[in-house]
Amino acid sequence: MIKIFIGPIALAIYSIPYQLAGKITIFSKSISAVLLPEISFGKETESFNYSIKIFSFFIPLILLFIFPYLNWLLSFWLKNQYTNEILDLTKIFLITSWISGISHLLIVYFEGKKKIKYNTLLELYFIFPFLIILFFVSIKLNNLTFIAFVLLIKEFILLIFRIEKIKYKII
Repeated sequence: MIKIFIGPIALAIYSIPYQLAGKITIFSKSISAVLLPEISFGKETESFNYSIKIFSFFIPLILLFIFPYLNWLLSFWLKNQYTNEILDLTKIFLITSWISGISHLLIVYFEGKKKIKYNTLLELYFIFPFLIILFFVSIKLNNLTFIAFVLLIKEFILLIFRIEKIKYKII
C-alpha cells in the first residue's frame, strides 16, 4: 500500500526501520520454540510466566537504554541517508516489535492449549477495520509515521485482548 499510495521512496524509508526493529522478534520466536512443547504437555506455568516477565520487563529496559543513542547509531550506520523520519519510525517499530513479541508468546500459549480459535477470530475481526484505517491513513494523510502508529495501536489492542483472555494464567 505504501508503494502504491505514497511512492517507492517512502517504501524504502519505511522498510529500513521496519526490518531493523523486526529483529527483536527473534527473541520471542526462540522463546516460543522452547515453550510450545512445555505448554502442550501441561508444564507451562513456571517457564511461561518467567518468559512473559522477561520479555515484558527486560526488553523495555534494553530499549530505554538504546533510545538515547539511537540517533547516533542510525546516523553512523546510514550516513547521509539518515533522516529524523527514519529515527521516529525506528522508535515506533521497536515498540511495536516488543508488543508483537509479547503477543507472540501469548499466541504460543493458545496454540499449546489447542485454543487457536480465539486468536484466529480475534485476528479476523481486526483485519478489516485495520485495513480500512490503514487505507484511509495512506491516502488522506500520506505520512509514514501515522501508518506506523496505526500498526502500533493495532498490536496494542490485540495484546490487550489476548492478555484479557488468559490474565488468570499469568501470575
